[in-house]
Amino acid sequence: MKEHSLLEIATIKSGKRLPKGHELSNIPSPYPYIKARDIKKGKVNSVGLEFVDESTRKKIAKYIVSENDILITIVANIGDVGIVPKKLNNANLTENAVRLTNLKLFVNAQYLTYLLSQKEYKEYMESLAAGAAQAKLGIYKIEKIKVNLPEIVIQKRIASILSAYDDLIEVNNKRIELLEQSARELYKEWFVRMRFPNYQNTKFNKGIPEGWKEELLGNILEFAYGKALKEENRIWGKYPIYGSSGVVGFHIKPLIKSPAIIIGRKGNVGSVFFSFQECYPIDTVFYIVSPYSKLYLYQLLKGQTFIEGDAAIPGLSRNQVYKTKILFPNKKIIDLYDMNIRPIFTQIENLQKQNQELAAIRDRLLPRLISGKLEVKA
Repeated sequence: MKEHSLLEIATIKSGKRLPKGHELSNIPSPYPYIKARDIKKGKVNSVGLEFVDESTRKKIAKYIVSENDILITIVANIGDVGIVPKKLNNANLTENAVRLTNLKLFVNAQYLTYLLSQKEYKEYMESLAAGAAQAKLGIYKIEKIKVNLPEIVIQKRIASILSAYDDLIEVNNKRIELLEQSARELYKEWFVRMRFPNYQNTKFNKGIPEGWKEELLGNILEFAYGKALKEENRIWGKYPIYGSSGVVGFHIKPLIKSPAIIIGRKGNVGSVFFSFQECYPIDTVFYIVSPYSKLYLYQLLKGQTFIEGDAAIPGLSRNQVYKTKILFPNKKIIDLYDMNIRPIFTQIENLQKQNQELAAIRDRLLPRLISGKLEVKA
């Protein structure tokens, strides 16, 4: 092993904030924009990205990433790391992250990503950023971070072993995505296109099926507040901790029972997650309380557009959400939908459990391989 600073092995470049008057859009364009929330656990998420238009792209065209660049978040969730996949080559990068590019020939990008993704590196980067009024990990601080690197052939071998687990997880994620699409399509067929079972024999009055009614969202569910759980108070356990970007850790005790629906309140406002496990929603999210089918409500909420409240109270406003009008079906149809959709979600649950097991094996191997405790032959 040989020690190097990141400055010695890579060029470190910043991202760029949007110019004044320019905005991101959910409408796909050739120009994806990577935000800090998209960088996590060694990956750069390509699902749910936002985009810029051509005029914005021209103004920030120099601040793009290349395949196999390594991204590091520098504010808020400091020290999250991800490697750029081929599909995001030439995407724009937020000012809240930097990229490691032009790696030396004796450095394997995937290996370095695994190395920097370890907990101790994240904690070290967080400590480097502390001290200012707003914690920020400056480039000059990143340049000084030291890494120990084995020979390139060993780096590649370790990366190959760990990537095998990530590849299996990715296959399962694609299967989950297809299953979720089929669940969403069935919801649209029944509750948007109104082709629910026996719809041909159902009376409609002004487009509303008999037994259905216009209802306020606040009359069928409650948005309950999650509870703060600081990182230093978290004790490793089997129950997922949910923030507005999804699972952010695990804890020894759950806050709520399963199944659960989680809604982003701050940060990734309006994000919607479904948990098959008892879980712990933190204070950046709401969780749903309702007597109705959680599988139905999950699809209903996935179809809503949530916006932040006024500037005085940033974040998702419960009162605004509660005033949203929806077309609410009768309980018989909801229960029938639940029965039809449950086998799909059972498959999703099983695949997610497989992914947790694969990730646990990978995470146990990672420090042993990188430290040399588990010998790797070239």
